[in-house]
Amino acid sequence: MHGHSAGGTNPSLVEAMYLGLPVFAYGVQYNKETTHNKANYFDNKKELIYLLDNIDENELKNISKNMITLSKEYYIWEKFLVVMGNYFKFPFSQVLLISFSISLLLLVKYSSI
Repeated sequence: MHGHSAGGTNPSLVEAMYLGLPVFAYGVQYNKETTHNKANYFDNKKELIYLLDNIDENELKNISKNMITLSKEYYIWEKFLVVMGNYFKFPFSQVLLISFSISLLLLVKYSSI
């Protein structure tokens, strides 16, 4: 469940998508855009309870599959770096350096797990 009502493409939402979790998100525009309208959305507690009470196993699996597909198509470092590099007009060598730096930081952070 993603209950944020303010923000952009929240990392916790994208992480849930990447993990293939069936997303139930607060029904604000940026959540709908991030999930490409393929999650379940609620605007209040009553709607969330209704969704949880009435969803079936096949729909949960379908949402999960859609979330994984979207995350791999739109929310991977390589694609992000290319888009940001183009937006900020970074030369390709600088994009590679940024990519290497992020990869190294992630490796150091998670190598002790």
